[in-house]
Parts: sequence; structure tokens; C-alpha cells
Amino acid sequence: MRKKMNNKGFTLIELLAVIIVLAIIMVFAVPAVLKTSNSAQQKSFQLYGERILSKATEYVETQKMLGESIEAKITDSQLNLNSSGYKYCVTYDNTGNANDSNSYVLKLYITNGNYCYEGVSSDNVPAPTKTGCPTVSTGYTACN
Repeated sequence: MRKKMNNKGFTLIELLAVIIVLAIIMVFAVPAVLKTSNSAQQKSFQLYGERILSKATEYVETQKMLGESIEAKITDSQLNLNSSGYKYCVTYDNTGNANDSNSYVLKLYITNGNYCYEGVSSDNVPAPTKTGCPTVSTGYTACN
């Protein structure tokens, strides 16, 4: 008696066809996922910048109410922020409006090496506004 062979497996052509279809799907899926991830990271970074600017505005207003002096550069410790690993600085300028000694402008420069955010807040415009960014490079010196 002859034994019947069991041919229930896939052929090489069928396996190659499945691999090709999966590769085509990956060509379209990977860039879409990376774009979404990049967009989310950038938005998160921008929101963190706005948070810093908001905290700086709060700090300046508190110092003004208490009659305390405000330095030209506002530090992490003054804002009570934990270190995020981002390079940033907040500058305080109250010389812009000669008619109003209480007038001020805060400027934020923040970068993480991939993104940067520059924001401005003032007593006239309390909500942070994005002002643009220089090209991010290893020599990012907007705060110096």
C-alpha cells in the first residue's frame, strides 16, 4: 500500500505574495504613523512652552503685586518647574512702553534639539503667542 502525501502547506509563491503585500502596506503605514507621532511630539513641546510662558507671567504679576524686583532672566527655580531636559530661557523687559512703568514683555526661547518655540507674552496680550523660530542647531544661542 502506498501512503498518500499530505500537501496542506503553502507554496513558495503564496508566501512571497503575502510578504510582498505586507511590504506594500508597510510602505504606506510607517510614514503615516511617524508623521502622526512627530506631530504629537511637536504639539506637546509647544504646549510645554506655553506652560512655561504662563508660569513666567504668573511669576511677574506676583512679583509686581508684592513690589519685588524682577530680574531680566527668569530661572527654573523662580518658576517652580521641574527640569524637563529642554534648553530654554525667559527674558523680562519692562522698557518697551515709556508711558506705563508697569508694562512688560516676556519672551521665551525653548528648544530640545529637534523643535524650537519662541513665545511672547505681555501685560497687553496675556495669552502666549508664537513668534517664529530660528533654525535649530547645536549652537542655539537665543538665550545668551
